Amino acid sequence: MKSLFLTILFSCLFISCDRDENSIKNTSIIGTWRLTQAKISDGGLDTKWKLVKNGEQYTFNADSTFTSTQFSECSTGHFTTDGNILELDYDCDNFNTGLENSAGKLTRYFRVENNTLFLNPSNCIEECTYKLKKIK
Repeated sequence: MKSLFLTILFSCLFISCDRDENSIKNTSIIGTWRLTQAKISDGGLDTKWKLVKNGEQYTFNADSTFTSTQFSECSTGHFTTDGNILELDYDCDNFNTGLENSAGKLTRYFRVENNTLFLNPSNCIEECTYKLKKIK
């Protein structure tokens, strides 16, 4: 009887576990966003926001998938968030931007304020911040 109870208990625990790699810990990113401004430093003091026309678009879905118009070679993938870290894992075989981390994902720091998504690539040495407005 004891072994039956333990078998049922472990079965319930196994079934109820969620794969952490597919979790979205910060749901404020869900929606469609368009790049509208960028602040990128070339090492000088002039780091003002500059308008971006026809900026790239990202759609982050509740099922941890995303679409992006940033790269013409690949536009779909899966994402995770943890604290202020966003990781984008593009789906396309042999797709590489040269900016991926050791796990093959693009890493961005992010924050959401008043329907504005701020993205900072983790590989920037100088100031580089992208401002995206929520459109859906």
